[in-house]
This record gives sequence, C-alpha cells and structure tokens, in this order.
Amino acid sequence: MIIPKTKTVAKRLLSITLSVSILAIFLLSHSYIEEYNSVEKKIFQVEDGYGFKVSYPGYSHYQPHTPGINGFEPMDYETANTLAEQSQRNIQLELLRSFVASAAGDEWIRKAAAPGEPRRSAVGFSIGDKGYMGMGVGDKSGLYTDFWEYDPINDTWTRKADYGGGGNINPTAFSIGNKGYVLTGTNLNTYSRNNPQGTPTFWEYDPATNVWTQKSDTADGGNVGFSIGDRGYLVNTGSRKFNEYDPVNDTWTPKSDFDGATRHGPVGFSINGKGYVGTGRGEAFYNDFWEYDPTNNTWTRKADAGGGTVEGVGFSIGDKGYIGTGFDRLGRKHDYFWEYNSLNDTWDVKEPIGVIGRSLAIGFSIGDKGYMGTGEDVYFKPNNNFLEYIPAQENINITENTTQNNEIVGSSILDVIKAILTKLFG
Repeated sequence: MIIPKTKTVAKRLLSITLSVSILAIFLLSHSYIEEYNSVEKKIFQVEDGYGFKVSYPGYSHYQPHTPGINGFEPMDYETANTLAEQSQRNIQLELLRSFVASAAGDEWIRKAAAPGEPRRSAVGFSIGDKGYMGMGVGDKSGLYTDFWEYDPINDTWTRKADYGGGGNINPTAFSIGNKGYVLTGTNLNTYSRNNPQGTPTFWEYDPATNVWTQKSDTADGGNVGFSIGDRGYLVNTGSRKFNEYDPVNDTWTPKSDFDGATRHGPVGFSINGKGYVGTGRGEAFYNDFWEYDPTNNTWTRKADAGGGTVEGVGFSIGDKGYIGTGFDRLGRKHDYFWEYNSLNDTWDVKEPIGVIGRSLAIGFSIGDKGYMGTGEDVYFKPNNNFLEYIPAQENINITENTTQNNEIVGSSILDVIKAILTKLFG
C-alpha cells in the first residue's frame, strides 16, 4: 500500500515530536534525579537532646527542638530522625511534582517588564483581553498613583489615567463585565495619627473612556476581592466582614461573615460561580481554603491549600485556581506555585515561577493564561519583572507512593515518564 505523502510527513513530524519530547523528558529526569539525591539529612546533638538539618542547594530546614505544650521542647534521637526523614520525603516529593509539571508542559515565560518604578503592594486585575497594574510603593518617595494597561498579544504596556483615589499600597480589586473596581488600601491622602491607614475609597475604572469615577464606599473595607457574575465581593479577613457590590445600583449588601479565622495576607479568586479565600497568617500560619456560594450565602471549608503562603497572589483559569509566591511559615519568600481543581477539590504542585522568590506581587488571568509580576524580592527590594503562565493541558497526579525511602526506584521515574507521554500523545 502506498502511503500518501501528507500522511508520511505527518507521521514523520509526530515521530520527531515524540523523540524530542522523550529526549527532553529524560534530560529533565536526569536533572531531577540529581536534585532528588542531593536532599540530605543530618542528625546532630544539642545541649539537651538532638536536632536535625535537611538541605539541598538553595534550601535548608534546621530544627533543634520541636513545638510542645510548653513552647519548644528537646527531641530524642528517634524523634529527630523521624522528623528529618519526613522533611526529606516532603522535599523530594515537591521536587518530583515540580519535575512532572515541567515535563508535562507547565511553563512560565518572561514578558515585558511592568513599567514605571519597581514596586511592591500594587494592584492587578483584568478586564476582557487586557490586564491592568498600578499603585503600590517602591524605593522612590511617596506612594504611586500611576496605572497601566497590558496587551498580551503585543506584549506592551500603555499608561492610562492615574488612579482617582490617590497614592496607596495594598489596594484590593475585582472586575465586573467591562469595568474594573479598586478599593484603596493604606491611603496617605487621608492619613492621620488617629487614622494610620487613611480612609478607604472605592473607584470604578472604565477602559472605554479611560476615566476613574468614585463610587459608594463600604464601611467594612476588604483585603481580598473577586467577582461572581454581575456582582463584586470584598472580604475583610481582619474583621471577617464580607460584602457584595451591585454596580448597577452602586450599593453594598452585607453577606455572611467569612468563616475562617482572622488573618492578613490571604489570597482569593473565583471559579464557576463560587468564590475562594484562604491561606495567610494570624494567630497561626494558615493553609485552609474556603468556598463561598452566593446562591445559599454560605461558606464551606474545602481541601487545605497545597502549600501555605502569606502575601501571595491568586487567579483562576477555567475550572482551576492558582496561588503562589509570598512567604512561608519560616518567613522565607518563595517562588512556589499550586493549582486548585474545583471539580474534585484537590491541590497539585505546579512549576515554580522560575525567578527569585517574592511577596506582595500582583496576579491576574487573561483567557487561558495567567500573569504575575512586581513585588518584593528576598532582598526586600521592589522589582518590576512580569511573567506569563501557560498551564499544562493535563495533570499527572503524584502521590507519596511514587518515592520510596531515600533513593530513586528505577521503575518509578520510568513510570512517570510513561504517564507523561501517555497524557501528551495518547
């Protein structure tokens, strides 16, 4: 039988693609195995018992005591060794999940830097097929009022009308239809000794006219914002107050208080008619996550976030939510990234952002891609880099059974590679 030329070309292209993919995955696996095997644990004596240290390049977990009823208490050798092995396994599992995410197609791409001064504590949101960023603070004196529009097709930024509420940090935002809405954060325009954060004001941005219009304020403020349908929502996780905004009538309606503990630095997003809020820090370091159903006006606790973070970013793409960056329970700014599947209430580790860790960044999504940028890096310096996230089309679930003790099992990594190829090529 003679195979038509077009089919022959297609088969050759598929063969080349498959070969390149296999080679790329094996190269990635070699790098991963090196990282995996470099995770080391050491048990050492301290004055009143034993401690441990688990480390690999760029990371170190040092623990001379363990939390107890009366504060930090000494450990015996068995306890120290058990906790060290647990920490080692957790790190190895995170590395494996990161490897799988890379091999399966997760990707961060550096885009045109956010314009203006490098900044932290800015605001970001999207309207239609454009993204928006502004406000915040940097190394220059004063708080910024500038506001910029991002075009993902041309990878360009265009300056727009300055924010109407004046310079402020940690503003909160959401978008409804073709308008954006921003609640001021710490506002120096109305700052006073008796009112150290200033008075928050609420503004609407219309990209069609490039005009900011002040709208009705909400007395309860908010540090997480999201929209569901034709309504906007602001959660104040410091007071647990929660309010719904109606843009047609310019009115606020109190809703059921946030059910989680009070906290600062949480993240949030909305998916398929539900809102989600979680993580942050208060009396404890939290990784709980909560779903708000506007139909029943109820909060429901969902699966704990794959990793806790404070002052991170959150956005959603389709049925998935994403959180990342911020700082962890030890105060380290990181570049980790997690995905929430709202259909089966599960979390998965995704590809880290691949640049220096940071907190107080911005995040939003446009279509089937996510974006994050700006923020404060590990050296406490503001920055203006900006990245695009392209999620993998398929997830490959990795469980703790994938790794065994402190060594790679040959069939384990091969099984992962086979699973990746099956997902990619069927």
